[in-house]
Amino acid sequence: MVFARPYPWPRRNDPYHLVNALEFLDTPGEWYLDNKAGLVYYWPRTGEDMVTAEVIAPKLESIVRLLGTLERPVHDIQFKGITFEHSTWLRPSQKGHMPLQAGMYINRISYRISGGEPEMPSLDNIQYVGRPPAAVYGAMCNNIRFEGCTFRNLASAGIDLHYGTHDDTVLGCTFSCIGGNGVQTGKYSDDGFEVHLPFNPKDPRELCLNDRFANNLIRNCGTEDWGCVGVAAGFVTGIRIEHNEITDLPYTGISVGWGWNPRVNSMRDNKVLNNHIHDYMKRLGDGGAIYFLSNQNPSEISGNWIHDIRKSPVGDGGCMIYLDEGSSGILVKDNCTENTDYWLNRNGPDNKLENNGPQAAGPIKENAGLEPEYRNLEKMER
Repeated sequence: MVFARPYPWPRRNDPYHLVNALEFLDTPGEWYLDNKAGLVYYWPRTGEDMVTAEVIAPKLESIVRLLGTLERPVHDIQFKGITFEHSTWLRPSQKGHMPLQAGMYINRISYRISGGEPEMPSLDNIQYVGRPPAAVYGAMCNNIRFEGCTFRNLASAGIDLHYGTHDDTVLGCTFSCIGGNGVQTGKYSDDGFEVHLPFNPKDPRELCLNDRFANNLIRNCGTEDWGCVGVAAGFVTGIRIEHNEITDLPYTGISVGWGWNPRVNSMRDNKVLNNHIHDYMKRLGDGGAIYFLSNQNPSEISGNWIHDIRKSPVGDGGCMIYLDEGSSGILVKDNCTENTDYWLNRNGPDNKLENNGPQAAGPIKENAGLEPEYRNLEKMER
């Protein structure tokens, strides 16, 4: 699949990462599973005694599932102070894995066509994606609240509010050592829907509407799939991502939007406010601390503090704030960033950038990130 896809095409200097052979064990902490022999080989770290060590082999891909119907949604449930830990994800081992973006993976060979799609006659790059699992999955669930919970040591996403959700809250939680996205929400070209087409459901109850993610500590995500992010939002409406601290990432911090085009879709009224994002883009390129995609008119990125972008050892670079293909109707205002490296790639109309950069410090910098009552999250998580 990697070499058959039309874009991005393989380049002579592309890096490849090979895993799962006994011969690759060369560092303490690495392991290899020999399925045929039923053996696990492990190279202990200094001070580890395998006679007394606790070894955990996760079995479940999802630990909790909240699944209602559009007519009878799951509603009014609170999870407080619970630790969700040790999930697995088997598909990459069984079928391989080729990421597209923000954790979504290509599930059939993409191809080129002449004439494009009916709505996009110039499109010649056809792609279809699958969705990775999450330790906690919710669909058609409303007024669900996660408060003070811990998500850690998970093979794929931490929490997923997929579709048919509204007025759900994730507040004061910690996410760490996550193989995929810390948080993922909204549809992403589900059920064979080509990735460049706008999502406008016939039944508006399918939307993710007015969900809030606030005062969470999100770090060390994308440990297995480097194209994953801290918070990944697809076709969402009225989302609020605010006062989070997001750090130690291989790629983008917050990614909002899908579709790569300026046509009207279900996305609007999305707000990314007062987040503290740092130490990102450590492995991949072509991303940013905050990344928006497609028409979201009107939406807003403001009050965020962004610093310490890392330089990927391979590939393209990254930036502070990135409005990618089709981004439209987005106000980018009063963001404190260590430089003014903002990328605007093939944007649509009605974007506005006001008072962004190093000069926008002072109260903006002081107000970004975790609010005072949540600044002990790191100590509590440990």
